[in-house]
Amino acid sequence: MATYDEKQEKVLDKIAATIKDLDSTVADYTKLSVDGKSHSFREWIDEKKAIHEIKKALREVGKYDDNAEGQFDKELSDISDYVKSVQSKLQNDLESNNSSKSSNSSNK
Repeated sequence: MATYDEKQEKVLDKIAATIKDLDSTVADYTKLSVDGKSHSFREWIDEKKAIHEIKKALREVGKYDDNAEGQFDKELSDISDYVKSVQSKLQNDLESNNSSKSSNSSNK
């Protein structure tokens, strides 16, 4: 029984640490938002990570079973792929815009 209680205590410690980390991260984003920019996408990802860590800790002691352990990793990978594709498109658009400006200025 003592080992089960120890496991539960460790899980509670992990959950508390995860919540503290999330609070700290959100506070940092709030400080950064002073410049008028929103960091809601990053906050959303960090919240998803925190929820995933809490579910994982609860799964370890049999208090949560959703059969979706690998789902978060897939979602995070999909999001990462999407962000990379958007960044690539923006970079290509920027380069295209810069090259058209250069050719326009040389034609004058």
